[in-house]
Amino acid sequence: PASVTLPKIDELTLANGLKVYVIKSDRLPVVSMQLAIKAGRSHEPRARLGVSEATATMLVKGTKKRNALALAKAIDFVGGTIAADSTFEATLVSCSALARNTSTCLELLPEMITQPTFPADELAKVKDSMLGRVRQRLDDAGGLASAHVQNLLWGNDHVRGWFDSEASIAAIDREDLVAWHKNWFVPANAMLVVTGDVDSAKLKGDLERTFGKWAKGPVPPAP
Repeated sequence: PASVTLPKIDELTLANGLKVYVIKSDRLPVVSMQLAIKAGRSHEPRARLGVSEATATMLVKGTKKRNALALAKAIDFVGGTIAADSTFEATLVSCSALARNTSTCLELLPEMITQPTFPADELAKVKDSMLGRVRQRLDDAGGLASAHVQNLLWGNDHVRGWFDSEASIAAIDREDLVAWHKNWFVPANAMLVVTGDVDSAKLKGDLERTFGKWAKGPVPPAP
């Protein structure tokens, strides 16, 4: 088999404690940033199942500077993408753009992470979408079987045996999202990976200028 040469990874830590991993690759004039918050489904209280997913989805639905439409227009203007999702282990927020538009990601990503407003009208739409998936599962024999298998495998006392219901989603309100964000979204509980056509030396200054404004905070113990 042909040998594989993995790219060099530069590691650095910002003044606020955020760990950054930079992987330079200039084969394409593209830069991608992915921020992982070490909090996801496995950190949720049973009374608020779905709060990590709702919080992640709402990150692209409005900040103190831009509403959902303005965020979409800002990234579309440079032909880039932004996204946010929640897994069992983490909340992942990403931004990709052409290298010449790296400043757009450096502006939007910290803004989404530190200044979300969780507008009530957008939250209602997000909850409707989550409720739709719960109802769809009841009409899908495969999905229903999968849910029961996970519950039987892990049991009722483990987070992987729990599943969203209409009642659990209905119980989520804006204050729950604000509390979840305040609790887990701190620099010491996150890592940032930057890949692509970047100048590592210049990038550190840019990251301190943008992500460096993210205030420090204590990291709560994982359940």
